[in-house]
Amino acid sequence: MEQNTNYIELINNEHGASKLYISILPIVILVLLVLGLGYFLTEGEVDLPWKSTNRLDVERIEGYPTNILTSNQVTKKREIIKSQEDLDNFINSIDSAGVVKAPQGVDFEDNFVIAVATETLNTDGYRLKVHRIYLDDKDNSLLVQVEETEPGKTCEVSEVTNVAVDLAVIEKTDKNIDFEKIKKVDDC
Repeated sequence: MEQNTNYIELINNEHGASKLYISILPIVILVLLVLGLGYFLTEGEVDLPWKSTNRLDVERIEGYPTNILTSNQVTKKREIIKSQEDLDNFINSIDSAGVVKAPQGVDFEDNFVIAVATETLNTDGYRLKVHRIYLDDKDNSLLVQVEETEPGKTCEVSEVTNVAVDLAVIEKTDKNIDFEKIKKVDDC
C-alpha cells in the first residue's frame, strides 16, 4: 500500500495500532489567511522584518495630542518649530488667555517639533495626531502623516469651541518636510 504523507487517514494495522493521515494543506492555508488578515486589520502597524518602511520614530511630548479650549478663531496649522520662542508663539496663537502653557525642556539644539492643529471646532469629539513620518531618500524629504478623526453621525457631541493639537519631536534635519492628511470617522 502506497502512503501519501500529505493526508491523514485512520488506518488500523494488523497489530491493532492505528495511524491517522490528514491533508495538511488546508491547515497551512488557514494559518496563512489568519496571519494575513491580522496584518491588514492592524493597518500596517506591525513592522515585518523583511519589509523596509523608511519610517522614522515619533517621540511624543507629554500631554499631546490634546484638545485646547479657545475663544480664538484659529486656522489649520502645520509647522516645524525650531525654538522655544516659536513653540510658545504656536501655543499662544491657539490659547491667547494663557491657560495652556507650552511644553518646556525640548532640546532645540538637536531636535525640531512638528506642530499640527485643526481649525477652530465648534463641537468636541475631534482628534488629531502625527501618525507617522516617512523618509523619502529620492526626494530628500520627510512626509508627515497627520491623522484627523472626526465624530460620526451617531456620536453624541457637546458644543464647545476647541482646537485639536499634537506636538511631536524629531531629530534636526535639512530635509524638506511635507504634510499629508489622513481623515477618519469614529462611529462611536
